[in-house]
Amino acid sequence: MVADAAGGPGDDTPDKDVTEDEFIERIAALSEEVLDLAETGRLAGDAEDEPLVMANINVLLRILRSLGNLLGGKGGQEAAREGAKGTVGKLVEQLARKAGRRIQKKILDQRRRAGKGAGRQGKGRDTGGLAKDIVPVATEVVSAAVRRKFQELNEERIRAGKKETKKVELVPDDLRPGAGNIEAIQSFVEAWKSGGLLPSSQHVAQLNLDKVDDAWAARVKKDTARLQKDAGVDVAGLRYAIDTGQLGHAFGRHGPGKEENTDQIPISPEAVSVYLDVIKNYDAITDVRGMKKGITIEFKKAVDGVVYVVQQIRTKQKNLSFFTMWIEQAK
Repeated sequence: MVADAAGGPGDDTPDKDVTEDEFIERIAALSEEVLDLAETGRLAGDAEDEPLVMANINVLLRILRSLGNLLGGKGGQEAAREGAKGTVGKLVEQLARKAGRRIQKKILDQRRRAGKGAGRQGKGRDTGGLAKDIVPVATEVVSAAVRRKFQELNEERIRAGKKETKKVELVPDDLRPGAGNIEAIQSFVEAWKSGGLLPSSQHVAQLNLDKVDDAWAARVKKDTARLQKDAGVDVAGLRYAIDTGQLGHAFGRHGPGKEENTDQIPISPEAVSVYLDVIKNYDAITDVRGMKKGITIEFKKAVDGVVYVVQQIRTKQKNLSFFTMWIEQAK
């Protein structure tokens, strides 16, 4: 167990008597200890086929919060704290992405065993072949596709005497011809995280995916009816979609350095990339509630020792849109 900088293990209380020099020494020692853990493999796992030691992510997240409780101060003290937070933050990001890759691989393995490809899943069949690994579309290519969409759409609107729009919609083929859902979603998320996808924070890009399968819609209606004790939620004829606005919400609450629940694993682009497979093959619907935007439905599925929780929202725009997600450690 890594000791907190202000005291022993589990002690989040600031040491009021610590001097600035002692504070800097403790932060430096903490950073070195975390790095040593990573280098020896006890933090990230020695082999790709070994289970990821998720408890260590929780340790790092607790350290981040502990650092926030330590003496504020100025100068070297503040710099030391920020430097340590940066070091720990990078490790949390690496571990979250590694966890996401493991889950992604598990989903792909399940699809291969079921005789499906790694590409699109719609109306009972997949296209795109049996890819061994997902190869995301380059961030600059995705950003260029979004800019091109904005330009084409707004030129058309101006000719029609309309105001410019701040929202564009894409499909996987806009990112790469023949792109499957998993690689398209990961590419979309990676480009958004890079900060260069949109012209401004007021702009929104939406990735439209498959249409809802009739058999799946019937299952959702039946399960939501049982949960709500009413007619259930009708999602027939809707289309799955994910947009940058909700990505900001999801990563702002459940991303690396943001997830406050130490029983949960921070999300990553790899983890989000398989959300559609998760809800299409959900184990249970655990919550349904009304919101201003529409009706949210919470799906849960166990995957490789963790439990995915994805909230979708049935919107007035005829979409079943990604709302948020988090990953719980299986109990």
